[in-house]
Order: sequence, then structure tokens, then C-alpha cells
Amino acid sequence: MSGAPVIFDSAVLRDRRNRRAGQAAAHDFLLARVAEDFSARLSIVRRSFPVAANIGAYHGVVSRRLRQNQNVGSIIDVEASSALLAQCDGPRVLAESEVLPFARESLDLIVSGLAWQLVNDI
Repeated sequence: MSGAPVIFDSAVLRDRRNRRAGQAAAHDFLLARVAEDFSARLSIVRRSFPVAANIGAYHGVVSRRLRQNQNVGSIIDVEASSALLAQCDGPRVLAESEVLPFARESLDLIVSGLAWQLVNDI
């Protein structure tokens, strides 16, 4: 059996994100809304999440909002675009969304704001 079909060219997507990184904050209204929604949903959960990852972090708007939640600890921003990742705060990892460099069961929470729809094989 062959691997998952390649629908999205990750190199092209990464290049596009790098090219638009300087303007990311000016056009993040939808990501900001996603961040508010994630925050509201997590605020009613009675569990703590000491180590979280934001996959496809863009410029970190989702992580910045989630860090304000009392039940969310450290958030690692994971982004394939080095130009976007440079705008993130806190711990960060340069990696493709399809190949994550985390050990099994090492994360308590994983979020992805508007990024996983561009992954070939989740």
C-alpha cells in the first residue's frame, strides 16, 4: 500500500507563508477569532494542560491568547515558516505539520488554528 496522496505541496505553502509573514498581524482577524474560541472552550475545562503545542502556529496569535488561560502551561509554537516562527513568543520549533518532533504522550494539549486543512496526511 502506498502512502497518503500528496494534495498540497508543503514547499510551496511554506514559501507563500514566508513571503506574507511581514503582513501576518495586519490580516489575522480570523485567527484572532479562533484564538478567542479556543480560549473560551478551554476555560471551562477543569483539567490543566502543563505542556501544549500549537501546530501551524503562524505568527503566534493563538498561543499568545491561550497563555492567558490559567489551565494552560507552556505552549510550544510549531511552524514550517521560519519568518512566521520568528514572530512567535516562547518556545518554538521549526517543523512541518506532517512530521512532528514530539515523543509519544509528551504533550497534554495540541491545538491548530486554521492549519491542518492543508496537511496531506493527518
